[in-house]
Amino acid sequence: MDRFFRVSVNVMQRVTRCLGQYALPASLSVLLLPLTWFFSPHAVVNGQALFLLPLPMALAAALVMLFGPRALPSLSLALLLFALLLPSLSFAGALALGCALLLPLSPIAHLSQRLLGKRGRCDLNRGGGTRLAIRLLGFGLFYPIGSWLMMLLGGTLMTPLSIGTAAAPPRDLPFALLALEGMILSCVALTPALYYLLRMLLNPGSLRAFLLDCRRALRRDIRGLFLPIYVAAMGALCFPPASHVNLGYLTPLLFVLFVFASFHFRYRAVLLLWALTVLGLLACSANFIQLGNRHYQLAFLSSALIAFSIALVYMAQVITRNDRMRRLYLRLRLRRRDGLVDLPNFRALNDYLARRPCGTLCILRLSNLDILSRCHGMTMRAATKSQLAAHLAPLLRPGERVYQMPGAELLIYLQADADLPRINAIRATLIAQALVWQQHPVTLQYGVAYSPFDAHRQSIHAVVGQLSYLAERACRDNVILPLYGNEADANAAVNEQVFWLQKITRALQENALLLYAQPIVHREGQRYYEILARLQDGEQLVLPGKFIPFITAFNLCAQFDLLIIENVVRHIHRAGLDSSSTCFSVNLMPLTLMQNGVAAQIIALFERYQVRPQAVIFEITEQQYLLDENAALETVRALRDYCFKIAIDDFGTGLSNYQRLKHLNADVVKIDGMFVKDIVSSSLDRLIIKSICDIARERQLQVVAEYVESREQMEILCSLGVQYLQGFLLGEPRPLAQAL
Repeated sequence: MDRFFRVSVNVMQRVTRCLGQYALPASLSVLLLPLTWFFSPHAVVNGQALFLLPLPMALAAALVMLFGPRALPSLSLALLLFALLLPSLSFAGALALGCALLLPLSPIAHLSQRLLGKRGRCDLNRGGGTRLAIRLLGFGLFYPIGSWLMMLLGGTLMTPLSIGTAAAPPRDLPFALLALEGMILSCVALTPALYYLLRMLLNPGSLRAFLLDCRRALRRDIRGLFLPIYVAAMGALCFPPASHVNLGYLTPLLFVLFVFASFHFRYRAVLLLWALTVLGLLACSANFIQLGNRHYQLAFLSSALIAFSIALVYMAQVITRNDRMRRLYLRLRLRRRDGLVDLPNFRALNDYLARRPCGTLCILRLSNLDILSRCHGMTMRAATKSQLAAHLAPLLRPGERVYQMPGAELLIYLQADADLPRINAIRATLIAQALVWQQHPVTLQYGVAYSPFDAHRQSIHAVVGQLSYLAERACRDNVILPLYGNEADANAAVNEQVFWLQKITRALQENALLLYAQPIVHREGQRYYEILARLQDGEQLVLPGKFIPFITAFNLCAQFDLLIIENVVRHIHRAGLDSSSTCFSVNLMPLTLMQNGVAAQIIALFERYQVRPQAVIFEITEQQYLLDENAALETVRALRDYCFKIAIDDFGTGLSNYQRLKHLNADVVKIDGMFVKDIVSSSLDRLIIKSICDIARERQLQVVAEYVESREQMEILCSLGVQYLQGFLLGEPRPLAQAL
């Protein structure tokens, strides 16, 4: 019983799936076949009516193009229902007409699916000229000729419904040939249009794409030139003239207009507009074709329309393909060319090395460009590099090029015989050139590293990495460095950077930072702790002085600082420490302060662990360059608004500390150890520390002295007004879990 039930369900599912596949083409066939028959243009020639453009044939071909062979049963059903609605059409006549329409279409449908595949039904414009030829020969020539021959053999032709029947016997050969031309024209000109109309009817996305194509095509020159002439020509041909003037000579004007349109409109729009034009011309042919020898004039018009329809289909596809290739070329060109700097990129260099594998690679390092671009934006960096490339262009020989590199570098590919004097002359020329950004001079230092290169024996990525390191060193030392003789140093430096990048990234991802705490002791006994980070390297602990520069270079400052803050806040929460008083101080690096939204992230961590802001003091690391001071001040202001305390670390070492002390509105000043270590013997150091304490007292700031290692230092510092002391005398850094 269960097996019978499963088999029944399986059969029902297959039947439902099968019916679903045939339901849509059947519905379209039943609805559209009477409409196409009714709206097909017709004429009376030699006393007998015939279709000038039998739209049912175009509909049948379009449905087969869209749905494949499964549209054939649907068309058979539609023809049967249509015949039942016509009492004047006998069963034998309906059967003959149905066989004439569908039997030639069946082998063409199966053969086209075999040759084009199912994906060939997705778009008539895909697949190139071969697929287009298959469609034109199959649906535009063999199908109408086969159907016409079967109609002649059956002694009947399709005729308009206005004469009371759907089929009538042909009387003479010219009449039959005119009917054949109408069938071919319908399949060639109307089938693609009906195919696209059906796609737009079934797929809103296709309709939106078509409307977008039309909107793009209707530019001002099209609206002002094409549309008025087209409307005037069609109006003159389709509406009765006021006088007996033969306006049929305007037909070639339409051909010229559509040649123009094929260059400006997309493939679908051209074919749809042309189908509408053919339909209008044949429907209103009585208005511009004179009565004498009318069937000859109709035959000539139909043959001209067939020839131009085939040419237009091919021409529109070729133009569309050329436009697609042009856009593809532009995309490929953009992939090989930096859009901002307008210089070839590294991918273009790889392509060029395939043609010219031997040469000299030079890396030009532009010192200060990173700092300037952070202040003035990426546009400034791009403009500066473009100016340098323009200055370099007259200095280059045939085959030599300048390539865009990320960051503050350019790559110059010179001929293989380029030597140090020539490279030095290029650098000297650049130094002598004036660079300007927004009417302000730009001063750069240039570091150059170079190396002979052979793409067959060397890796471009490895050599560029080594040269990049040497160029940075050359920029610092104001020299030109060759790679030859410095390979070991360059390899070691590059390998070290890769090693630390991997190690630091892994530590941040796995939360493998080791946190230590060093006490900061008030002279009356109260204390809190500064958080210090360590990295484990085998059996050794790596101090911040080793890995912090790499964190800065790799732009991981914010991620590093936020991870430390989260660990500290979690420790306060889990240890149940009193967060109403200061527990720890945590350093924030300048690049962290400059990151948008970092203050909100810090506040969110404290709220998640329910720790009060009074528990932590944030130390602002003192550096010579604070690259975006406004952003840093905004972050500090947001932290202070949330009641965090701010300390200025390493006070006394920067260039504008008193100014920063004024603007930061800090709570704590930490005197750098360079003023503390010689305080016993140096009266100048004592004077500097006293001045700092006097300013702090005036601003009601707390003062912390670092690197206190002896009691003499501690006594002198306390006498000068220092409240908090930090150093090995008061306690060495210990793991965070053991510090409290």
